[in-house]
Amino acid sequence: MKYAFLDAWLLSRLTDERVAAGLNRLLHERELVPALTGLSFVELYNPGWQRALGTERGEAAVAFLANFPCVFADPTDIYAAEYDAFPAPLGVMPVRLDLGAFAPEVRSEVLMAFLRRGDLLKRFDVDAERFADTYKRIKEDWVAQATAVVDAVLDDVGVKRRPDGSVRIDAGDREVALLSLDLRLVDDPDTDNYLLRAMTASGHRARFMRGARTTSLAMWHLYAPPNAAERPAQRSSDIGDIHHLSLAPYCQMFTADGTMHRLLCRIAAEVGLDEARLYSPATLMPLLVAAPS
Repeated sequence: MKYAFLDAWLLSRLTDERVAAGLNRLLHERELVPALTGLSFVELYNPGWQRALGTERGEAAVAFLANFPCVFADPTDIYAAEYDAFPAPLGVMPVRLDLGAFAPEVRSEVLMAFLRRGDLLKRFDVDAERFADTYKRIKEDWVAQATAVVDAVLDDVGVKRRPDGSVRIDAGDREVALLSLDLRLVDDPDTDNYLLRAMTASGHRARFMRGARTTSLAMWHLYAPPNAAERPAQRSSDIGDIHHLSLAPYCQMFTADGTMHRLLCRIAAEVGLDEARLYSPATLMPLLVAAPS
């Protein structure tokens, strides 16, 4: 199965019939299955959907996605699977929900039930509005919390920030810091066992957990930049983007907003990402609205 991660900005633009038609064409031409996360739909949720003029963004996204055997992945599953497999590379992205097992009308019903806060889902404590409110509160503290996490890692390796907030660090200490960030993504990791597995690896084995390392490198460039002048802007919304980056190594097409796309391109070579598979609004939209050849 080949996947295309569709970011919330792209899902929101499916109200434009030209964009929806172009994306439909592109996914079919490349034989790609849309990949999403639960957070994708939390970000898509519109509490004012009943007052929307014309086709509401959630309704448009569901109408589009119901025509594909979409999958929902969870970054925590990816981190756990990579950790268990290491140093063997994780060949297949773990999927939490495969809507390909259902008919299109059932897919539509399930997705709309979430976006419209269906009674059945709420009975199972699945409430989009509550999730969206919780996510909003988490975002408010994200930059401070992320900085604190990186500061703790820097303390562990004995490195101090320079006055402008940048970090000068040698390659060995940097790798130790990144490994620490990697393992913080895993529940109850056995660090000694992980290092032993890394030391005894041979042949074509992974040097690190790719989904976890993509996430960690994004954190590093945002919150421990080697040059403060080149640091990407720190935004509360980064938590959602960073949450999704673990999917990038397992998708043949990965969409991100302009800021995160530039960051991904900066770290692509280090984690073995093909930049041609990474799309921002500026690089994807012309492909979608162009007349088919």
